[in-house]
Amino acid sequence: MTKYRYDAGGNLVRVIDPSQQETVMVYDAVSRLESRTLPNGVTTTYVYQDQTDWIESITHTAADGTVLSSLTYEREPGGEPTKITREDGSYRTFVYDTSLRL
Repeated sequence: MTKYRYDAGGNLVRVIDPSQQETVMVYDAVSRLESRTLPNGVTTTYVYQDQTDWIESITHTAADGTVLSSLTYEREPGGEPTKITREDGSYRTFVYDTSLRL
């Protein structure tokens, strides 16, 4: 049986699968997911823009601290992504028309 644990704010903080492997989630003071650690030790970390709650970056890190992948977002004032940069420096840019179409 899979077990689910929640914090006082109702956030899912732990999932224990039938083989007793745990996935752990950590939230910030305003209940935004800060990190999720899988049973294999890989942690995904989320960084948010304070004023908007939009994700600024997502990083996947191995148990030994090695960065597996990372995405950093740049956005228009309305939140539309204009550039997504990977950990290796490669990136994609996005341009929108006046109707916010790509």
